[in-house]
Amino acid sequence: FASMATMAFRRSRAMMWVRQTLRHVRLALEERSEVFRPGFVARGRSELRTCSASVALRAVALISLATCLLCALPLALGHGSLIALSVIFPFFHIETNCIDPSGATCHQPVQVPAISDPGVASEVVRVSLPCGLTTAYCVALAIVTVLAPLVARRQMMWMDLEDLHGFPDPFYGGAVLVEFRQRHLRDSMLRARLGHYLAEHVMTFIEK
Repeated sequence: FASMATMAFRRSRAMMWVRQTLRHVRLALEERSEVFRPGFVARGRSELRTCSASVALRAVALISLATCLLCALPLALGHGSLIALSVIFPFFHIETNCIDPSGATCHQPVQVPAISDPGVASEVVRVSLPCGLTTAYCVALAIVTVLAPLVARRQMMWMDLEDLHGFPDPFYGGAVLVEFRQRHLRDSMLRARLGHYLAEHVMTFIEK
């Protein structure tokens, strides 16, 4: 019973402290703020009577903000799906653009009656242009795929150097990156050929 009474007393003291703190905060805000002094309800009614256009504009802004928050997730999903589909979309049209129904590619010679005819020339351009653009996109995407690991590795190295402070200015130049890269290649080569433990002994001997 004594423990329950003690807990009840502590709880009542905590509630009293919270109420007093809230009361002091409210009094301080009423003394310093012009918004709390007349009260929220009275201020809202006065603004509604005097500045109805401002109140309507605020209501429209709140409704627009709520609509944007509701549509944010579907828009993000749709935008991400559109980006993914736009990346792989040209691959589905390689056969359509570069291979005709007879099985000949667009790079093979096409027998045309008269290339000087503007209609025939425009038809040849119309057939070969999508194939050329699709091929160029595939080549560019392949180059990006090959270079992406190299760029990511270099960016990670720059991120490691970003938090380093207090060194001389030449330390942050390209020569340091070249040295890091050479040491990394050396360590990787030693671990691949000698194993982890033997490579550690060799690198310790080299550093000495």
